[in-house]
Amino acid sequence: MLEVVYHLHTQNILSLEYMLERYLKVQMFDASLCGVSVSPDALRRFFIHSLTHTLTYRPRLKVSDAIAMQREWSFAKTCRLLTSLFRKLAVIFKVEELLSHLQQVLETHEVNWQHVLSCLSTLLVYNPNTQPSLKELLSRLLSSAFEGYDLENMITAFLLARQGALEGPGVFPSYSEWFKMSFGGASSYHGNSKKSLVFLLKFLSDLVPFDPPQYLKVHILHPPYVAVKHRALLQEYVSLTKTRLADLKVSIEEMGLYEDISGAGTSPRCQARQDVEKAISLFGSTGRISATVMEASIFRRPYFLSRFLPALLTPRVLPVKPDARMNFIDSLKKAEKIPAAQHSSYIESCQRERQRQQDSVYHHIIPCLTPYFNVTCDPRQSPWASQFVNILLGHIQLLTALLHRMWDLLHNQGVSLSAAHVLGLAAFVVHLHASQTKSPKVQLCPPLLPGPVSVLEALTTALPCTTQTNMLFCVRWVRLERDPEHLGLHKIIIQYIINQKAQLTLFSFSEWLAAELRVQRSEDALSDPDRQEYQQWACQQLYLPSPVDKGGCAGDLRTACSHILNAVMDQKTVWSAGTCLPDIFSRLQLTSRSQRTQDKGHFLLDLISHRCSVTSDLQSISSELSIQQTLHTWNRVILALPAVMLVTVKTGGGKRTLDCETLMEHINQYQRKGCSPAGLLPYHLTAHFLRAVLMASVSCDCASGEVNKAMSLISLQCPLLLVSAGHWWGRLSPVLVSLWHRLTDGQPLPQQLQVLADCHLWVLSCPVPSAPPLLLAACLHCVWEGQASGKGIRTSLEMLGQLTEQHTQVSTLLFPIAKCFKLNLDVCSKGSLAMFVSFDGVDTTPPIEKIYFTPHKGGQSAQGEKKSPFM
Repeated sequence: MLEVVYHLHTQNILSLEYMLERYLKVQMFDASLCGVSVSPDALRRFFIHSLTHTLTYRPRLKVSDAIAMQREWSFAKTCRLLTSLFRKLAVIFKVEELLSHLQQVLETHEVNWQHVLSCLSTLLVYNPNTQPSLKELLSRLLSSAFEGYDLENMITAFLLARQGALEGPGVFPSYSEWFKMSFGGASSYHGNSKKSLVFLLKFLSDLVPFDPPQYLKVHILHPPYVAVKHRALLQEYVSLTKTRLADLKVSIEEMGLYEDISGAGTSPRCQARQDVEKAISLFGSTGRISATVMEASIFRRPYFLSRFLPALLTPRVLPVKPDARMNFIDSLKKAEKIPAAQHSSYIESCQRERQRQQDSVYHHIIPCLTPYFNVTCDPRQSPWASQFVNILLGHIQLLTALLHRMWDLLHNQGVSLSAAHVLGLAAFVVHLHASQTKSPKVQLCPPLLPGPVSVLEALTTALPCTTQTNMLFCVRWVRLERDPEHLGLHKIIIQYIINQKAQLTLFSFSEWLAAELRVQRSEDALSDPDRQEYQQWACQQLYLPSPVDKGGCAGDLRTACSHILNAVMDQKTVWSAGTCLPDIFSRLQLTSRSQRTQDKGHFLLDLISHRCSVTSDLQSISSELSIQQTLHTWNRVILALPAVMLVTVKTGGGKRTLDCETLMEHINQYQRKGCSPAGLLPYHLTAHFLRAVLMASVSCDCASGEVNKAMSLISLQCPLLLVSAGHWWGRLSPVLVSLWHRLTDGQPLPQQLQVLADCHLWVLSCPVPSAPPLLLAACLHCVWEGQASGKGIRTSLEMLGQLTEQHTQVSTLLFPIAKCFKLNLDVCSKGSLAMFVSFDGVDTTPPIEKIYFTPHKGGQSAQGEKKSPFM
């Protein structure tokens, strides 16, 4: 039978279809059944001849036809009989043998281009070794073409390369990659002579009338390498190609970044999506934005902005954990390749998409629940609902979407929900609670809690109790739940609405304080007296005596005060008029006075010291800003507290004395970092600190003497407070004098406070008082700022200049202090400034910060004298 088929085949009597069918039967024929044998060589000759006959069968198509119709001859579009033949041949012969025979047929016969190219596609798809062998064949063909300027080898190479590209990048490189690799460099086949370049450009020009647009685009976007002196030749070809594309009404900008010729004819939108997926895939494997994308953002900006980015920034529900697409978008954003407005619009669209999907889930499921419940039945008695919830718990994405929708309803729309609606939601939560042991943890997006939590914990955050309206909604919700203690619902509702002490102890003192500070007093369900009465009861009768392990303070007043202060600092707020927490704090503090007087340090100032030291990190700008923010909040807090709490009264040796060490250390170490302008405390802080000294002094044995001692110590160890007092004395004087007279029944002002008053009077015309240079300069600067005329200042400086000739210490400090306050030194006498300027005109003034800010410990003055500048 084999000989008969072979004979008929050689006589071209059999049709191709008949020959293929006979060939397939020969594949299944067992010659041993007929008692005959067929030699392997005869079989190989038959198969090779069959392949040759197939490749040369009815060669009616021209090369131009093959160029135009090639995309219709991919593997997917080849008839089953042909692919079966080529596939079986790929098993019998090595791929090198088949490609070698293919090249021989192309060189010696007129071929059927459809069969030739379909054969190549089949080999590429079924045999992974075909790709490297095909690359070698293409290299030989191109080398031969440029060596002898052989047009046939050139045509064959292009058709074979394009056919390989039709099958996708997993099988063979895209046409654009192959073209760049073959002709994109100076060492390419055409780069050694002008004649080779002309040959290539002439060949490409001849293809223009027949080439599909996608190939023409590749030749323009990735043109062959051309030396500078021959650019005119390339420009002629580019002009010809652009004209052809214009005739075809095809825009070059519509071509994709990674266009695969197998996708020819796809819409620009589809091509952009393919480019995006390719770019994300490359980014995921390399961690870098591909060069193609970066180049497109510069050289193909219209396509990048109008096609690529819209396809990339298609709204979707963003995953909790960033995926490759999110990371790719973030990298482009950091590289400033995505306009800020477009990126913001994308984020907003994603949020709307998440909301839309949640709404869709809600409208299909939650209403699948509410009709089965009414106010007269117990929703927990419906077995089908429990089964539904059990099924839902196995679909985490659906559960998360449903949870987000419920969170939004409870948090933002609760007051507008109907009774049936609220009942349905409450029933659903009841069933979730019944299945909480099987309930997975979920992550809210955006994350409102540190990490994944249970469904009930997530819903707890959705129930605010900050206004009367949402408090009433919470009451409705709790009544429908019927079991608030075990459901883990919003704890604040139970505190002052249900009013059960056992329920209130479910949370700690800190949690209760945070909730109280979030209540909007202007929209509170309770009046101010009711709120204060409730707070006093909770603080003094519940949390203060409760054990620590139950969230209380175990009777420790300092612990209770610390909790209050930390809560206020964490909320970054200040007590409002309707809150009695400051009053509670004051009562607790006064009650614990005996405890405070026997402890070292001052817990109020120690607390801020601890908070600042936690974030303290030298060389860190963010840490510095954080400390300044903490100080700003802290200062608002202490200004709301009685000033007397800032200074401690010590008892020792049968006497009661002031202890200002901690306050001065606090000012030197922390308050100086928040001064604006530098080197000057604000008026309200300066007044508060000085009021603290005066108010605490009346608890001592000798109030006036303790104030004098305290101010003398401040002049040595806390120059910042001293200078600030001198600067603000004009406003401080009536406040402090009135306070002192009220506290002491009209006793004379302490001597050191009188020195402050004398310094201000001296600036205007009085004799120079005996006072520290820092204080004199501060008073001088304060008055100088408020006077348009410099006559009084000039007189004071001249008087001070005379004084400096007799007192070295004043002379040493005058000039740097004057510089610090930017005084006009021309009015000073030359003698008083001579010691600060060397003969060559170089300024030898000591550093201002060293003189101005450094406190003198142990009573040491700047010159080492054992006395206070105030004495």
